[in-house]
Amino acid sequence: MVGFLKEDNESTVDLTLNMPNGERKQFNFNDIKNNFENTETAKITKIKVNEICNHFHHVDVELRVKEYGYNHWMNVFFKAEQATDGFKMSVICDKNLTIKSNVIVFDVGHHYHIDYSENNDEVHISCHQWLNEGSGISLIVSKPENCD
Repeated sequence: MVGFLKEDNESTVDLTLNMPNGERKQFNFNDIKNNFENTETAKITKIKVNEICNHFHHVDVELRVKEYGYNHWMNVFFKAEQATDGFKMSVICDKNLTIKSNVIVFDVGHHYHIDYSENNDEVHISCHQWLNEGSGISLIVSKPENCD
């Protein structure tokens, strides 16, 4: 399941399923966008992958999200909706945005690797251990503050 705020008409997501036999199935945003359903505050879609993946013991899911904010601050987060064998996430800011907070980890007992760029416009986060449902991370992105 993927989604955005209801009024967001700029953000996009591409999804790739990587199977253990080396094959992959890609779902580009242009294929996905017509299946969004509106809720009270968001638009979401479910991508049905059972018929593609049901004969594998596991698959790797890759999401490439471009998300645009509409406020001075933006909370960026990831939450595992089901148990997962690790994850990687990169946040790359453009247009003079910076990462304003340390990454907050919602998990106990696992090792997270968090690498910030020198000027705080990128962060790369990974965990290579089995994570329980509900594990996740959060960080804040904002425009740089000028105190003149």
